[in-house]
Amino acid sequence: ADAAGGGGKANARGMLAQTLRTEGILGLAKGIETPLIGNVPVQAIVFGTYGALLRRIGAYYGDGQNGEEQPIWQHVLAGAGAGIFQTPAVTAAEYCKTQMQLQTETKSRKELKLSKGGAGRSTAALGGAGAPKVLYSSSIDCASYVIRHHGVAAVFRGLSITLIRDVTYGQWFGQYEWTKRLLMRGKEESPMFPIYSAMAGGAAGGCGWIIIF
Repeated sequence: ADAAGGGGKANARGMLAQTLRTEGILGLAKGIETPLIGNVPVQAIVFGTYGALLRRIGAYYGDGQNGEEQPIWQHVLAGAGAGIFQTPAVTAAEYCKTQMQLQTETKSRKELKLSKGGAGRSTAALGGAGAPKVLYSSSIDCASYVIRHHGVAAVFRGLSITLIRDVTYGQWFGQYEWTKRLLMRGKEESPMFPIYSAMAGGAAGGCGWIIIF
């Protein structure tokens, strides 16, 4: 489909317009339950693993277990480890979310059954040419269907590239700590700490996405 609406060039505005035109405002939220449900355990894995690894690394190298005093490279290493640990959960969640978002290009289950049986009936025969094609009712249903028909490994497609992306959590945690220390130097008791911390997180996140993209 022409996401831009006529020039053959897909862009964010064209895809937004096409989604609103064909699926309505709710089309923008397809697959949203996956990140809503998945982000809780994923973030628990990330920060829990990061904290545990940081303390272990500090103890091993004799730098203590106080993150504020440990070298930046230890934050980078602990962050990279946290990214690796979260990769399987993130891969499965993003696979299901992507499948939900691409459903307009997918046959419905009824069509799939008919095509396997050789009936070759069209969408119109299944309820009209304008009938929506829905293979999955939700991200959870997507995971269940894919595992049932293609095996558990299917929901982990893209694991290797996601691992390459998520290991950059080392950069995020390391840069966050470095930037925070830079901003807070000589201002340890400053009431501006929350602001400096937010600025450090924003800088680390921005640079992280530049690296990824």
